[in-house]
Amino acid sequence: MSLFHFRNRVRGRVAPIAALCLMVGLSGCGLDKVEIPQLDGPSTFGLSLVVNITPDVLTADAISTASVQAHLLGPDGLPVGGRAIFFQITDLSGVPLAIGQLGPTSDRVPNNRGPEVTEITGPDGIAQVIYRVPERIAFNDTAHILIQARVIGNDANSHQYKTAALELRPAEARVFPGTGLCTFIVDPPVGPYKVHTTIRMQTTASDATIRYYWDFGDGTSADGKTEVDKAYNLPGSYQVTHVCTTSSGSQSTATKVINIVP
Repeated sequence: MSLFHFRNRVRGRVAPIAALCLMVGLSGCGLDKVEIPQLDGPSTFGLSLVVNITPDVLTADAISTASVQAHLLGPDGLPVGGRAIFFQITDLSGVPLAIGQLGPTSDRVPNNRGPEVTEITGPDGIAQVIYRVPERIAFNDTAHILIQARVIGNDANSHQYKTAALELRPAEARVFPGTGLCTFIVDPPVGPYKVHTTIRMQTTASDATIRYYWDFGDGTSADGKTEVDKAYNLPGSYQVTHVCTTSSGSQSTATKVINIVP
């Protein structure tokens, strides 16, 4: 047999074998469609919550309001309706505050207002509440608060708060300028005071103060007010404690003893 004929016979046998090997290799190379498993785990895994405030600058005039929206999306990027969203007002460090009120978009439920509120997302995935500014804030400079929101579920450990900041500006100048400390004045300024006499107490704290707490020494207290009126029903000596919290979260305290006579 000549070398030419031998080469042709080998080529004729190799070509079908090579084609067969190629087909076997392609059948196992993973070209089939692969199904991606769905997310599994707690119900909040894969949820995305975004919070925004419009407008984000308000004057503390007891009139101005801002719209607070929490937009909830599922793992597929589509809106998630029918989920409860918890909103609350805090300072910049996340400590709850009673500065202003949160409430529904409608005034049909006027009593459903406060520093925290729950709202349900609609078909568009949005839960909306209204922030109402306080009557006034006792500082000359602007201050910032946070509106926090999170999805309500069955395990708080798996939830994270999302926040948006709001800038508050004073509507009027302070009658008594800030002293840089947590202090307050009493009117009438000199005691003792008779039972049932109304005593007015007003903070003269630092302009950086954003939260005001009062303990009147008789088991009653007030929070979030720069000026309070108090009347005691029984004679005795009562220590009034005034706690001031700044926007940075630091606190200072002032005390006065109020003597009540029959």
